[in-house]
Amino acid sequence: MKLGKAPGPDRLSAKYYKTLKEWLIQPLADVCNNILRGEKAPETWKDASITLIPKLEHDRSDVKNYRPISLLNVDYKILANILANRLKKVLTEYIHKDQAGFHGRHMKDNIRNITDILERLEAKRNCKVLLMFIDAEKVFDNISWLFMERNLERIEVGQELLNSIKAIFFEQKAKIIVNNVVSEEIRIEKLTRQGCPLSPLLFISVLKVLLNMLRKEEEVKGIVVGSKQYQFKAFADDLVLTSQDPETSAIKALEMIQEFEQVAGFKLNKSKTKVLDKNLDNNERRIFIEKTGLTFLKKVKYLGVKLTAKNLKLYKDNYVKEWNKIKINLEIWTNLKLSLMGRISVIKMNVLPKMLFLFQTLPIIDNIKCFKEWQKELSNFIWQEKKPRIKYKLLTDVREREVFPCQI
Repeated sequence: MKLGKAPGPDRLSAKYYKTLKEWLIQPLADVCNNILRGEKAPETWKDASITLIPKLEHDRSDVKNYRPISLLNVDYKILANILANRLKKVLTEYIHKDQAGFHGRHMKDNIRNITDILERLEAKRNCKVLLMFIDAEKVFDNISWLFMERNLERIEVGQELLNSIKAIFFEQKAKIIVNNVVSEEIRIEKLTRQGCPLSPLLFISVLKVLLNMLRKEEEVKGIVVGSKQYQFKAFADDLVLTSQDPETSAIKALEMIQEFEQVAGFKLNKSKTKVLDKNLDNNERRIFIEKTGLTFLKKVKYLGVKLTAKNLKLYKDNYVKEWNKIKINLEIWTNLKLSLMGRISVIKMNVLPKMLFLFQTLPIIDNIKCFKEWQKELSNFIWQEKKPRIKYKLLTDVREREVFPCQI
């Protein structure tokens, strides 16, 4: 367990368990083994303190724009982590490669797949394509426990694993904390707890059922590239449906998603579901909007990057905007009295992670000069607009040679 995390209702932190592990390991192991054998979980494991985290760039006066995070007891999370690791092994074989979020399946793969498809279709002016970025309404709050249980039985996770998940997950109660005021206890009858290691895996297993239905439906056709057909890409609850037949295929897919809501609780949020198109005319867009109520955009944010129908705009919409934010951040750090190593640390912590994420997910098209410009600006920050006292080659050399390890 990681240190520094907020404890659950019992106020016992991860440090408490690590410090007293010699006395706590065996009793805790006995409790976990009893649950695996089908016994009930301790009542305290059903408790949670729910705190509300505002969503960035949303109106904070609207309660819908807050994310409920469950603070859970550490002993509960220890068993939940063990069960999550076991469930991962089952789901890795069970889940189709179109769903990312597992070991060896990363979000960058989904983003690159979409940009590669758009690049391939750039030369096909007569090919009409839709990309629907599906948003599910309060997705972790609406999933049906009954459907989840039946789905786990169907994929044969094993009786011990199923017993344990039911014991610690399907009977819940919580108190909500708002402005340091604690509410009365409430009973939870559906949802997957945001903050529990099992929650994303259980949701992924439910989403798998929907994607299988879409995959088997003959009317739902994806984008054909060569001999392959790309119907959708999913990362946790971020789902992208791709279609080369807007009038029939895309609408049929939306109808199936709405039908799936009745049995599983996966509810389509039309106001936040966005559509990106390629080669549709205004009349075709108007007809699609009338039939579905969805919104067309020229630019869509997906998994942290902004996508457009043309990849030539990726550099301006992502790299340029991110670098402008970085420059503003560096100006703040410039006013502080930092040592040389301190300024290098600022670059490592505040610049590299942001840029490396973009490098791993998006290509840079027709603008190699930007690297020299970025390097110059970082050099000016390190040397405070003065002439560098150490050559750039030495400044970026490896740590083993006992120089300054600043990879920029």
